[in-house]
Formats: sequence, structure tokens, C-alpha cells
Amino acid sequence: ARVAGRSSMMAGASPSSSSSRSRASSSAKGLFLIFALSAALLLSVPEPALGWKPPRTKFGSVAPTRGIHVNDRQRYKEAVKGQEFTCFDGSRVIDVTRFNDDHCDCADGSDEPGTSACANGRFYCHNANHRSKTISSMFVDDGVCDCCDGTDEREHCENTCLEEGAVLRKELEEEMRAMKEGLAVKAKLLSGNTIDRDEVNSKVAVLQKKINATSILVDKLKAKASDLNRAVLEEKAAKLAVVEEYDDEDEDEDGDTGDEEYDAMMKE
Repeated sequence: ARVAGRSSMMAGASPSSSSSRSRASSSAKGLFLIFALSAALLLSVPEPALGWKPPRTKFGSVAPTRGIHVNDRQRYKEAVKGQEFTCFDGSRVIDVTRFNDDHCDCADGSDEPGTSACANGRFYCHNANHRSKTISSMFVDDGVCDCCDGTDEREHCENTCLEEGAVLRKELEEEMRAMKEGLAVKAKLLSGNTIDRDEVNSKVAVLQKKINATSILVDKLKAKASDLNRAVLEEKAAKLAVVEEYDDEDEDEDGDTGDEEYDAMMKE
């Protein structure tokens, strides 16, 4: 169940159209190259030599580079001076015979990259022909094969990286093929999208003239509407003046009737 559980966890505008297409094509090629290199790095190549070989301990069959991350190999070479090894954190200097001796001497665990002696240790699985990975030192020599190359166990683990890596390589090849086809389609689309800057500038100038002409027309219509409103108001005022004058004359005439009942009804 522990093996199955851990296995599941593993699981801008250019000056011209031609230069735009050129840069787009270069960018597409660059992206494809980066993807291809990344895919290649995922599948480790055979493990190179360390250069400095740690002395053999009681575990004579253990490879000198066991558990050492590729990025730390130069650091390990520099940490050895004669027959002495300096812990990465600088806390201690020990004899090289105590390197990978299954006893934790350095607080940072740097003296035991290939054993489970240090609780904070990290073990590097090179996994040639498959993905490399780093596991906790607690999984080293525990009887369970955690690295496909079997290096985390001294026996009973076969190297299955080639078989397991074949599936991964097929997936990566499919992804690379799909990306290559997509980039080809993109380049084809970009090649058809030519831009004539002179034509664009000409269209912009025509639109600007239309905007200016429309603004002038709007101003004229506003002025005409204002004049019409003024004329209507003046005509309305004149009509009101005539009505008021007529009402005044009518009141004078009504007041001379002498009939109180008629006058009262008119007032109502």
C-alpha cells in the first residue's frame, strides 16, 4: 500500500509585417526548442563519474556516488581536502572514512547522501532513461524499491527505468508532435496576416475627417435648434399678451351689466 501511495504522488507590434512574421517565427521555434530540451532533461542520461571517489566503507558494494544529486557533485569534490570532509553547513570536519558509513556526523546530513542514517537526509535517484527524483532518506534501504534504477536498495531491486521511461518518452513525443503541428499552423496564420501601414494610416485619416465634419454638423444643428426655440418662445409670449389683453377688456364689460346674479355666476 505504501508503494502504491508513493507511486501515485509521482504521478508588442513590429515595424513591418515581414519583421513581425520573422520574429513570430523565431519565437515559435524558440518555444519548441525549449520544450524539446525540457523533455530531454526529464529523461536522464547515463550517470557521469564523480571525479572524487569516497573511500569504501563496510558497505563496499555501494557505488561511490550513491545518493548524491548531480548538482551537488562539485560541492562534494570541493568539501574534501586530503583525508578530511567538511560538512556543508561548516559545523564539523570529519575523516573521509566516515563518509556514507551509515552514521550521521553532520547536522545537515551531508555526510550520508547514500544511507538512511540522517533523518533530514535526501537521496537522489538518477534513474537513467527515466525521470530523476529525490526521496527522503527514510526510504533508503527499507526493503521497498522507490527508484526505478533500484539504487535506493542494495538488493532485490531491478532497474526498470528503460521500460517505465518508454511510456514517458512516448507521451513526450506526442506532446512535441502536437506542439510542432500547432506552431506550424500558427506560423501559417501569421504569414497570411499582412498589414499595410500606409493603407491603415489612410483609413485613419479619412475617419478623422468624418469625425470633424460630424462635429461641425452637430454644432450647426444645435444653433438652428436654439434659434427655433427662441422663435417659438417669442410667438408664445405674443399670443399670451393678446389673451391677457382680451381678458382685461372682457372683465370691464362684464362689470357694467348691473345684474348681481350674473356677476356672481361669472365670478364662480
